[in-house]
Amino acid sequence: MSPDEFTKQRESLGLSPTELAKSLGVTYQAIKDWQSGRRKISLQVIKQLDCLARVKSLELHIKQRQSDA
Repeated sequence: MSPDEFTKQRESLGLSPTELAKSLGVTYQAIKDWQSGRRKISLQVIKQLDCLARVKSLELHIKQRQSDA
C-alpha cells in the first residue's frame, strides 16, 4: 500500500490521523510517517485497515436497513 493509498483509506473511513492512531493502537507519529512514506506500512496494519473498512460498511448497511424499516 502506498502512502497515498493509506491516506485515501483513512479519509474514506472518515477518521483523522489521531482517531486512526487510536483505532490501530499506534502513535500519531506512526500515522504521519506512513502517510509521508517515511515508514513502510506493514501487512498487519493493512489488514487492520481492511477490518475497519468492513466494520464501517456493516455500520452503514445497518443504518440503511433501520431507516428503511
